[in-house]
Amino acid sequence: SLLSKPQQFTEERSAGVRLPEIREAISDYAKSFDASLLTGSEALRGMREAARIENIAAALKAQCSARVAETDTHRQIGARSAEELLARERGSTIGQAKDAIASAVVP
Repeated sequence: SLLSKPQQFTEERSAGVRLPEIREAISDYAKSFDASLLTGSEALRGMREAARIENIAAALKAQCSARVAETDTHRQIGARSAEELLARERGSTIGQAKDAIASAVVP
């Protein structure tokens, strides 16, 4: 699987493989994070960095969602459509899943 064996893939394909490691690193960081120890300016900088991370993650999620929609993965999982599968996985509506797919598609 691309998500578990990065050594088997080229650098271009292995970018998605590192996502679980990145998620785990952020999760570990968040577990020990204590905003009450920050000054106001440090908290502002932290808020801005967290927003940047959130935006990057949203872009990655949209791109992966679009790729899932291009494949037959939804059939393998038992969903009626790619949008239904994405909505289920993301905890959103089918309309929101369609919008996410459309936003990631490059014309």
